[in-house]
Amino acid sequence: MKKGYTLVELLAVIILLSIILGLVSINAIHYFNERKEKDYENIKALIVDNSKVLVNSTSKNITKTVDYNLQHYGICKINVSDLVNYGLMDTETNNPLTNESMSNTYVKVTIDDSSYDYVYEYIDQSDEIGIINCLEPISE
Repeated sequence: MKKGYTLVELLAVIILLSIILGLVSINAIHYFNERKEKDYENIKALIVDNSKVLVNSTSKNITKTVDYNLQHYGICKINVSDLVNYGLMDTETNNPLTNESMSNTYVKVTIDDSSYDYVYEYIDQSDEIGIINCLEPISE
């Protein structure tokens, strides 16, 4: 009586392990992609929140400048580079989905006509030409 496994038994084990490994790797890839998307949404929310902090900062000059620009232009933007300059964001903020720098993204600020509150909207790229920076110095 010989001890050992037949070729068919070894192949069956290899096939089962391959199937299990395939399922685990598909689930792992799916999990990491979901995690990256959640990280991206969290970074976008952080950029908007930091823009709110900057606009509502204790510096009356910033609030006055934003108010002036919104009253005269109806819309303005806060660049991520502004948030970096004021120490509200790290310089190395990258998009977790593409691993590209988020330095050209911004938050569009408008005023709600009915409540006169600021409305903040994250914009992925600086492709809206003509929107003045909210922190642009007042030129009277």
